[in-house]
Amino acid sequence: MRKQVGGASRTLGRQGKVPCERPARVGSLRALEVVATRGADVLGVRHLLEGGACWVGPAQSSIANIPMSDYGGASMVAEVVDGQCRLHVPPRARARTHGKDGLGRLLMGPVDLDIAEGDRAVVVLGSVQIRARVVNIETAGKVEPYRRRDALKWLLAVATLYFVVLGVCALVAPEKPKQLEPGALQRAVAATLDRAAEKARQRASTTP
Repeated sequence: MRKQVGGASRTLGRQGKVPCERPARVGSLRALEVVATRGADVLGVRHLLEGGACWVGPAQSSIANIPMSDYGGASMVAEVVDGQCRLHVPPRARARTHGKDGLGRLLMGPVDLDIAEGDRAVVVLGSVQIRARVVNIETAGKVEPYRRRDALKWLLAVATLYFVVLGVCALVAPEKPKQLEPGALQRAVAATLDRAAEKARQRASTTP
């Protein structure tokens, strides 16, 4: 028999899957906001996107330095997987949830909670509280996932432009380059030198 507190069982958080990253308006991202507090002090804040996770414990990357030996040693408290924002309540830890309906529920771990937009949840780990909710993060412009086919389209456009330029150059260029007659270059050089010599003689004759 699983533990129940306030009439809620540990299977409560697993009833139905609530998407975390539903289509949002242009310029925003859906994220799971996790805040660790001790009294009025904020210990850390994380905004988790797809594939992100939040940890507690002695590690430097954790959101709060909490000894987890009293809570079964579990150190992951939140994650976003397959669009599901999930909060993990460790064994023997207490939790409170407030849904869109305004009703509050008390839970005792271990339990996993799916957090939807408008829901708020708090995990109590001794003097530290871990709060979680779904928020919108504003971005500078339109946010679109990077896709491989987008890169292929860009490369195809560049290749098409390259071949178009080659075709235009082939049409503009003459079919056969004209060849100079034998001795044409020498005659042109000699004519240039003759004109230069003639100008020099004219200057010399006009000089008093």
